[in-house]
Amino acid sequence: MGVGVGGLYGFVLKSGFGYDLIVQNAIIDLFMRCGKVDFARWVFDEMHGHDVTSWNSMISDYGNNVSVDAARELFNRMAERNVISWTSMNCGYVKAGDMVESQALFEAMPVKDLASWNVMISGICGGW
Repeated sequence: MGVGVGGLYGFVLKSGFGYDLIVQNAIIDLFMRCGKVDFARWVFDEMHGHDVTSWNSMISDYGNNVSVDAARELFNRMAERNVISWTSMNCGYVKAGDMVESQALFEAMPVKDLASWNVMISGICGGW
């Protein structure tokens, strides 16, 4: 007999680990990977504090689930962004086929790394 992701989250809460930031970040990622986007957003919204990993998980996973508008809304609300934040947001635009926004975001990136360049090259070459 299997336990669904909702049941797993209930177990985590009952065990007392549900308010640990690392556990909450893992739960967000789990819900997103299982296609439970609304549940992931609920957990994110109910968290008492977010770190850059929380924000990046939501942005990346929204981009993977083709909700680039929701990803951008969160990206715009971030107090602190790192190269992963920028690259995840850019990846969402590439996957959505919006190379105009992707290029504008890429040009605005304060720091570019190998991954951010690869996202742009893949988008330009039609790799996604």
